[in-house]
Amino acid sequence: RNIFQKYVPQELIDRFFQNPDSMLVGENRNLSILFSDIRSFTSISEGIPPNELVESLNEYFSVMVDIIMNRDGMIDKYIGDAIMAVFGAPVRHDDDIQQSVLAGLEMTEALAEFNERQRSRSRPEFKIGVSINAGEVTVGNIGTEKKMDYTVIGDQVNVASRLEGLTKRYR
Repeated sequence: RNIFQKYVPQELIDRFFQNPDSMLVGENRNLSILFSDIRSFTSISEGIPPNELVESLNEYFSVMVDIIMNRDGMIDKYIGDAIMAVFGAPVRHDDDIQQSVLAGLEMTEALAEFNERQRSRSRPEFKIGVSINAGEVTVGNIGTEKKMDYTVIGDQVNVASRLEGLTKRYR
C-alpha cells in the first residue's frame, strides 16, 4: 500500500479495497482541472547537462506537487515538463474550485524562490503557465486490464489544456 500510494492517491486505494468492482466504472462529476507547463523547456534542456536538468525538474515538481497536494489536489499525470492536476477527485470537497485557484497562485509565487535557487547554482530560471478550468468531466479508470490510469476526460479537460497553451501568448 505504501509504495502504491506514490502512484495513486490514498483515498483511491481505500475505495478500491472497500469495493474493487466499483473502480471499473467511470462517473460524471464536476471538478476543477489545473495544468502547469514550463516555458521553453526544450531550450532549457539543450543548455544544461541531463543530470542537472533532471535534478532541477525533480526539485521543481517537488515544490509544485506539495502545493497541489496541500490544497487537496491530485496529480493526475506528468506530461513531460507539464503537470495535470484535479481537485474534486477521488474525494470531493466543498471548496475544490477555490483550492485549485489558490494552488495556481501559490505555484506562481513559489516559482520565484525556486528560481532563486536555480540562479545560485548557475542554472536557468523556469517560467511557467498555469491554467484552471472547472466543469463536468468523466472520472475513473481508463485503459486495459494490463495498464489502467485513474484520470479525467472530457471537454473541460481539453479547455483547461488549451487555456494553458494561451498563457504563452497572454502571459
